[in-house]
Parts: sequence; C-alpha cells; structure tokens
Amino acid sequence: MEPRYSLAWWDGDKLTVWKASRNVYGDREKLAKIFALPHDQVRVIAAYLGGGFGSKDETRLGPITALLARKAGKPVRMGYTREEELGYGKWRHATTTRIRMGLKRDGAITAIDATSALNTGPYAPGYGVASRLGHGLTYLYTCPNARFVGKVAYTNSPVAGSYRGLGAPQAHFALESFADEVAEKLGMDPLEFRLCNCVRPAGQPGARMTPLDSLIPAQPIEGGVPFSSNYLAECLEEGAARIGWKPRPDGPRKRMVDGKYRGMGMAACIYKTGQSQSSAVVKMKPDGSAELLMSITEIGQGAWTILRQIVAETLSVNFESVHAIFADTAMTPFAHSTSGSTTTFTSGLAAHQAAENAKQRLLESAAKLLEVEPARLALGDGFVAIADTPDIKIPASHVIRRQPDQTIVGEAKLRAGSKTHIINSFAAHFGEVEVDPDTGAVRVLRYVAVHDSGRIIHPEAARGQIIGGVVQGLGYALMEEIPMDPDTGAPLTLNLDSFKIPNLLDTPPIEAVLIEHPDPIGPYGAKALGEPPLVPVAAAITNAVYDATGVRIRDLPITSEKVLNAMRNQRR
Repeated sequence: MEPRYSLAWWDGDKLTVWKASRNVYGDREKLAKIFALPHDQVRVIAAYLGGGFGSKDETRLGPITALLARKAGKPVRMGYTREEELGYGKWRHATTTRIRMGLKRDGAITAIDATSALNTGPYAPGYGVASRLGHGLTYLYTCPNARFVGKVAYTNSPVAGSYRGLGAPQAHFALESFADEVAEKLGMDPLEFRLCNCVRPAGQPGARMTPLDSLIPAQPIEGGVPFSSNYLAECLEEGAARIGWKPRPDGPRKRMVDGKYRGMGMAACIYKTGQSQSSAVVKMKPDGSAELLMSITEIGQGAWTILRQIVAETLSVNFESVHAIFADTAMTPFAHSTSGSTTTFTSGLAAHQAAENAKQRLLESAAKLLEVEPARLALGDGFVAIADTPDIKIPASHVIRRQPDQTIVGEAKLRAGSKTHIINSFAAHFGEVEVDPDTGAVRVLRYVAVHDSGRIIHPEAARGQIIGGVVQGLGYALMEEIPMDPDTGAPLTLNLDSFKIPNLLDTPPIEAVLIEHPDPIGPYGAKALGEPPLVPVAAAITNAVYDATGVRIRDLPITSEKVLNAMRNQRR
C-alpha cells in the first residue's frame, strides 16, 4: 500500500539502487542501458513491499534518482506522495466489452464472439492486458467456435498498466454478467447454465496448434489440449451448497426482507498459472541450516514463507532452519518478474529443483563415505542413512564439513510449463446482497469464494489471499472511481479521503473454501492463487443486485446513484 520509493548511490562508476521493484534484473537491464554501464557495475536491491498489485516497477523513478545522485555526488532518495501515486501511477485499463453468443435450445454454447476496447492512456501499449481479457472471455466455457478482438486506444488520460488480474476482472465482469442474461433468456437457472457449459478437464474442442516440442501457452488460443487439473464444476457445486443457492430459472426474484431487496449472485473464473523463467540456489550448511537465494520479491504474497516451506520439505529440515535472501542482483540468481501469479508455481518449481539438487549432491558425497550407491540412501532427522538398513547412518553435518567451504550448493534454472497440458486455476464465487429501495445503497451480506488452486502449501496464507482479493474486488465492484477533468484528462480524486475503498463496515463475512486436488505439474501439486480471488467478484455482486432489484448495471462501480436511477427508470 505504501507509495513507491527509490534510493540511488554511486561509488565511482558503480551504481547501487534500492527501490520498490518486482523485477530487479529488469531494472538492472534498464539502468545499465541508460547509463552505458556493464551489468556487473549495476546493483539493484528490492526491499520488502507492503503491496505490489502490479505497478511498482512500471516507473522512471529509478533512473531519475540515479541521475540526480550522479549529479549531486551523494546518495539521493525520491518517492511518490499519495496524491502522485493515485493520480500518476498506473491505473487499471478502463474497458468496454461487447459479446455475442450462439446457443442451442438446450443451453449449449456454440459460439462466442467478443470485442474489447481498452483505454491505455498516452504511452503503454496494453497488449498483454488485452490478451488476458481474451483468455477469460473465450476459455471459461466449452465452445467450438470462439473469436476475440482486443483494441487498445491511446488517450489523453492517466497511463494504464499492470494491476492485479490485468484484464481478467474486466473480462469476467462482462462475460459472467452476460451469462446470467443468457440463462434467463433460455429459462435456465444461472448455476445450471454454468454447470452445463463450464470448460471440462479435456479442454476446448479443436486442434492443437502449438508444436509438440513447445510449451503450451498459459493463455492458450487453441483446442485439443487438456488441463493438468480442472475442478471448476466442483467449485460451482460446493459454492452453491455453502451459500444455500436456490434455482431461479424465471429470472430475478426481487425478494423483500425487512423493507429491503435481497438477492444472490454468482460468477465462475478461469485464470492462468504464471509460467516463466526462474532460477534458484540452495546452500546446505553444517549447522543444519539451509539458505535459499532467489530474485523473487516479497510483495505480501507469502513468498518468504512458501518458498522456504518447499525447501524445508525437500531437505527434510525444520522450517525455521531455512533462511532466504531475495531480490539482490549482486547475490541472487536471475528470476522472472514477481507478477502474473508466478511465485508459488514457477518460483516454487525452481526452489524445489535447487533443493533436490543440493540433496542429491549430499547423498552422492555420503555414498562415498558409506560405500553404497546414492540411490540406496535417504535423508532425514539430520542424518543420511541406508534406506533398507537405517541403523547404518552418518550425520549430514559430517558430510557437509568435508565439502569445499563447508557448504553443499544446489542450483536450478528452468522455464516452467508443460508441453502436454494447460495449467490454469479455477474459482466460483457467490454473494448475497441487500439493496435499499429508497437510496439504492448496496450492502453485501455474505460471500463464499471457492478455489481450485491445486495443493495448498500454506492454508492460512491461502485463505488470507482469497479474503484480501475478495475485499479488493468489492472495492472494484462498488466504490472505486476516479473522475477526470473532461478538458485536461487530469484525475480529480487524489487522496484516500475521496477515493473510497472498503473498510471493516463494508466487509461481509467471507468464507474461503479450498478444493484441494494436487496438480501433477506444480511444486508439491500447487497452482496459482495470487490474482484469481479478485477476478469474479464484480460479476457475482452485479448478478446479486440484479436478482434483488431486477436492474442490470453494466458499468462499474455499482454506485447507489446508478442503482436508484435504474430502479426509478424501471418503474416508469
């Protein structure tokens, strides 16, 4: 949540920059190019971030700070004020989406044709955001014929960029609102429509286009490729049972309870599991500790805990014995940007492989001392033992002390992904709202979020991700709005006193449910969870408001003014 900062210091021709960053190697590349320096003369260090949410490294702050430090001959620190962060940081892309859908009488989807126009501001291209929109719009439901066209417009308004979920919240708001409208036209219950059409484990119909020796894209545009795991239908059924869903094939119910309208809504979600390049180093020490070195950034997503858990599990040591150094180009190996729900999957795979490599080197060294094959050895409780004769063992510390520098080093470099399967996460969200007929005010009464993210490495952290994502989604759905001056394009809301975000009074009881089925590809069976909890929220709330009032809100946020005006127009 804190604004971005940067501190630069020159030591002769060597530059060190401490900054809010999700990608220290990307920052080093830019700085080296700007100042015509070799890479080894530029060091970038990222401190712990209280929250990334997409935009922390999309800034010129690092190069400007470095330039001023060189001119001044002293360290220089710069930072954004809250007003600058809100007004001139990166915004989520404002998007208009139009959808056409072909259907059979039994509700089966035969075609989806979607077009989205994105306001990207004056600079950033936004094509990656458009791609994420297309994935959500064309892959959530089984459909033999699908087309998506994304159009990016440059405008005289604040610059848009990365923000949690990229284009997926916009896509799901449009598609899942439309799905409810389609179900009503067909005389089907919204849940029945989704269970009939949600994409199955076999994937989409059609033919594979990716070469057989290449990795399947995380956001595919082809058929004929199965998912590594897909429990979307189970998410829908579990969420419906938890919220107490009642079928409504005849449309909105407009129930009145204690003088206020009450309704339920739902939305499904598909989201990529981030697949990128990564690397890791694991060092085993004679005191029984281990050290993990990675260039991932801890931005509040739990990397500091989860990646150490993976190393501890692999090396059969206590969690407290594993230490980590993150995001320092002088000490940690290359890694991808901390973005796109990549940490647990991609970074987790690298940490796991590096720990496995260190473990294998330990067993190979111990095998020489015990005069057996490494395959016969097992590591546990601080000892290396012969698996079928466990009384014959040697302390792991003894083996490590015989190594150069009294350290065993494991390394891993990889490009995460699969050549045979799509690796996606899934979710189904359900919400209940009440609407004041006199003011149009919407209050969320309760919320159920069910997620298929594979095996959960840290259940409490996972539930925290889900609850936090839902709260952020409620802000996106109901209140977050920055008006702009129509003549200049300048933002008119520049502080949290006027930019409304949810507080405790706005937050309903949120039930986070995890459908745990280990994914066969992810580290210890894990898939992505960082961004999906935000994605379906706006659609679920919009559909609940429709069930309560019979008015369909098609642009966000769902303010009381919009709801009240829509209800008044409905009565005319």
